[in-house]
Amino acid sequence: FSKHILMVSEDIFLPLPDVPVQFDAVYNGRISNTKRHYLGFDIERLVHIAISIGELPPAGDRAFIRRLQAQSPLHRIANPIVDGRTGRLTPQQVNRVYA
Repeated sequence: FSKHILMVSEDIFLPLPDVPVQFDAVYNGRISNTKRHYLGFDIERLVHIAISIGELPPAGDRAFIRRLQAQSPLHRIANPIVDGRTGRLTPQQVNRVYA
């Protein structure tokens, strides 16, 4: 038995030499009160990859995103923000964030 996230394509998830380093760390975690996004708040340049899977109502998702955005002017959310909520990223877009 292994988690599905352990089996990723090396054709998609690989270092990209043409992408400059913009962030010190990436926090990849769903929008949930059980995730520990706060662990990255002291990192100077942090990017979040975050998507809702329906644990919170839409208003809760929006409040969560506002709190993440308010942490630091150097923190970013990689996902597109649509109506105050995060949209999905393609695997290629996720790889580019990690590059």
